[in-house]
Amino acid sequence: MNDVEGPVLAEIPRYLTAIAEWGACVVYIAISRRRFGAAPTALIAALGLAALLAVQLWAGTLSIGWWIPGMLVAAATMFALIHAGIDATARGSGFIAARAFVLAELAASGLWQIDRFYSQQLDPYLQPMGALVVYGLIFGVVALGEHRQFSRQERFDVGGAQLVGSVAIAVATFGISNLSFVSIDTPFSGRFGAEILYIRTLVDLSGFIALHVQLRVHNEAVARRDAEAMSQLLRSQHDQYEITRRSIDEVNRKHHDMKHHLDAIRCEQDPSTRARSSPTTTSRWCAWRTPSMASCCAMATASSRAARARPRVRAAQHRDGGAGVQRHRVGERRRPVVLAAGAVPAPGNGDHLGIRIADG
Repeated sequence: MNDVEGPVLAEIPRYLTAIAEWGACVVYIAISRRRFGAAPTALIAALGLAALLAVQLWAGTLSIGWWIPGMLVAAATMFALIHAGIDATARGSGFIAARAFVLAELAASGLWQIDRFYSQQLDPYLQPMGALVVYGLIFGVVALGEHRQFSRQERFDVGGAQLVGSVAIAVATFGISNLSFVSIDTPFSGRFGAEILYIRTLVDLSGFIALHVQLRVHNEAVARRDAEAMSQLLRSQHDQYEITRRSIDEVNRKHHDMKHHLDAIRCEQDPSTRARSSPTTTSRWCAWRTPSMASCCAMATASSRAARARPRVRAAQHRDGGAGVQRHRVGERRRPVVLAAGAVPAPGNGDHLGIRIADG
């Protein structure tokens, strides 16, 4: 490798820089959720390549004092290309553009370092082909390692803190790696082309690794937050289920007690006691119960009314009589039931059962 004093040897041709920037943008467009279909995306990519070539060739005509503004224009062009190609918010596109910018710097510096090392052994006309091979390897490895961190199922977005962090890492990486182009009289600058290339490649690699780790930490934090939210939702649903189950058990218990109370009322033969314990009185008795027994009382009252309205009716045997139980079905011809002398039918039952008392 030629050791030329100063940053002259480390200056990468502008068209190679433009191709590296375009390739980095295409990598993230390919692994992210796209805004449009294949044909519109390909058209956007072609227009982006033309725009980046134009910007870099224009920046190459400027003096060294305008080098930083030229790079800012190139970075803005990369942001526009990424924002037009992927389905993301402005913050998400800025986050990805910072990563693509550092990746482009890494690919360009790595390519130029390899090119300068073998410059005396290779034909200069093979430089574009070698650039395609090196760029293909670098971008392929990056796409393989980054595609799991981007989802194609939802729109990409990040918070303001993540955006500021990624931009800060990109600015710091670019500033330190290109410090030798601005001044060689600093402790972090190189004087020879080989030193400049080493510093630039290693710093760009470190910056891209930092951005990769930042996104991984962000994705893990999002996944952990979603898991906690789901766990909280499951706990809330379980608590609601327990409350409902206890309420149902209490209602069933009260309903069971009320059922036995109604059975006792039906078996009561004393008219006055039966009148005092009638369902209407039971309803009034339920009125002062606790709210948790309200549904139980309502079901008990409805059950009592339904029992009296059944098609199959029973005629209870008098405790002093010997008559059996006469049952009638709906539609059958009713026959008068003759009770023994002195027998008293149950109140309210004799009229609809056709019961009459024998004269003796």
